[in-house]
Amino acid sequence: MKKQTEKDKLTALYERLSHDDERAGESVSIENQKRILEDYARKNGFTNIRHFTDDGIRGTTFKRPGLDAMLDEIRAGNVATVIIKDQSRIGRDVVEVGLLKRTFDEYHVRFIAANDNLDTANGFDIMSIFRDVINEWYVADTSRKIKAVFKSRMEKGLRCSGSVCYGYRASKEEKGEWVIDEEAAAVVRRIFQSVLAGETIASIAKELRAEKIPIPSEHWKRTGEPVRAAKYADPYAWSATTIGYILKRPEYTGRKVLGKTVCENYKTKSSRKTAPEEQYIFEGAIPAIVDGETWQTVQKIRESRTAPPHFRSYLKAYRLYPTGRIRNRPEDTAIYYGTFQHRRHHGYLQSCGYGQSEKRDGKSGGCHKIRMKYSGLPFSTAVRTFFWDLS
Repeated sequence: MKKQTEKDKLTALYERLSHDDERAGESVSIENQKRILEDYARKNGFTNIRHFTDDGIRGTTFKRPGLDAMLDEIRAGNVATVIIKDQSRIGRDVVEVGLLKRTFDEYHVRFIAANDNLDTANGFDIMSIFRDVINEWYVADTSRKIKAVFKSRMEKGLRCSGSVCYGYRASKEEKGEWVIDEEAAAVVRRIFQSVLAGETIASIAKELRAEKIPIPSEHWKRTGEPVRAAKYADPYAWSATTIGYILKRPEYTGRKVLGKTVCENYKTKSSRKTAPEEQYIFEGAIPAIVDGETWQTVQKIRESRTAPPHFRSYLKAYRLYPTGRIRNRPEDTAIYYGTFQHRRHHGYLQSCGYGQSEKRDGKSGGCHKIRMKYSGLPFSTAVRTFFWDLS
């Protein structure tokens, strides 16, 4: 096979634009970047050009379709030169950008940043390192400023998110405020009243499905509101998870809760749920759909109804595995016993008159006794309830 010459290889023109960059206007648009790079390539005699583009992807993310496609061509030995508008286009992370530059060196790829006067054909440029640091600092500084703005807004009771809770819709008169969506609010009230009446979440979901009441996403779609989960197969597929989420929302009592999550890493955009003391809470700031007493009563009902997990999951968690038949001594229903294995140790599960756990381990083996106060119960119920009380 004929070896590919430098003239036959590609000149890769790479463009990237993030949503934050869009605020800067036409100067950093994809079209403008392409125009700058094509002009540079033509004036400097580069041929066989191919564009690799990532639109709407931030510089701290290095899993990008355009960048990955370009790297595949580089590793295949098909690229002679990579040209970008400036170093911030390749990325805003000093470590990751350094690794990319090392890849370029490894495959003998010439790297050019047109507006930064960087060309690896001219040798090492110390200023390129400082530019990479400045590019990352820009992201960190922007993140800090955005957090400060968000905090200031939340302290004043102003929202930083456009998402609206089911049962409400965004006000057209006052930006950032909620008004009651009567059709959805009626469903929310019905769910709360059904719980008060003693219905289970599963039975409520079954009734809503049977009556073909649209799920929140379908309701928002029909009313022209922004839809969070655009993909769903059944528009009436109410689930226990959805209903449980509705029942625990404090907003239905008129309480505005801001700052529920916080971004912890400006590079990965990872976030965490905040503790109640970190949140900004404003009582009576939005119209209430259910009264506070109803909401509190429903929370207590849900807590009392929480079923203990199946006892076998606890046996597995404690690394207790049955090695024989579990049985109940007929002469005394308070005593349950069975043979179990814990790692290399062997032992048995036994109920006595007091709820506590004892462990005795020897060098080559030992036994684990679990004593329970639940007399007269089937073995599975007794074990399940015992472990639930321990948790």
